[in-house]
Amino acid sequence: ATNSKLSVDDINYIIKNIRLKSHKYGARAMARKYNVCYSTITQIIHGKTYIKEAQALGIDTRTPDELAEMKSLWEQGK
Repeated sequence: ATNSKLSVDDINYIIKNIRLKSHKYGARAMARKYNVCYSTITQIIHGKTYIKEAQALGIDTRTPDELAEMKSLWEQGK
C-alpha cells in the first residue's frame, strides 16, 4: 500500500498534459485539479518526485533525455 495522494494514472496525465502558464493545464491548474501543492507538480515536472514510480510501472514512456528536454523547456518558460 502507498500513502501517495496521486495515482500512477494521475502522474501520467500530468506529465503528458502539462502546459506552461496554461489556465487549464498549467502547474497551478494541475495542483488545483489534484488537490496537491503547486510544488508537488513542479517536482513531478523536474523529475524530483513520482517519476520513478511511474516509470517503474511502465506508465511514463518518456526517456531520461525527453524528461531533461521537458525540464529545460519548462525552465526557459516555453
